[in-house]
Amino acid sequence: MTMQFNAQRQQYDDSYPESESAIILLHGQPIGRMLVDRNNREFTLIDIALSPEHRNAGIGTNLIRELLNEARMARKPVRLHVTKGNPAQRLYERLGFSRVADQSMYFEMIFEPV
Repeated sequence: MTMQFNAQRQQYDDSYPESESAIILLHGQPIGRMLVDRNNREFTLIDIALSPEHRNAGIGTNLIRELLNEARMARKPVRLHVTKGNPAQRLYERLGFSRVADQSMYFEMIFEPV
């Protein structure tokens, strides 16, 4: 598990050197993380993860909505990749993301601000 985490972190660092990593807290306790890259062209939601006991409680939805509101104000799209079969895909679609590419294991999705 540690080796997989380190490989993922290295890939994120290499691909998104200016990204911002945040620990998600609830009542002062860490319950997840969110990794976002904001560049001149767009925002990329690289990763958002919540501990299993805090999923499906609206926390991730609210955090993504905050990011989408920030993107609207900046007039920038938000891009992400979601593993095929991941239930989060339905959440992203409800929030206004559309599929723009099918990349073997992932769908690339984008939210265009209006």
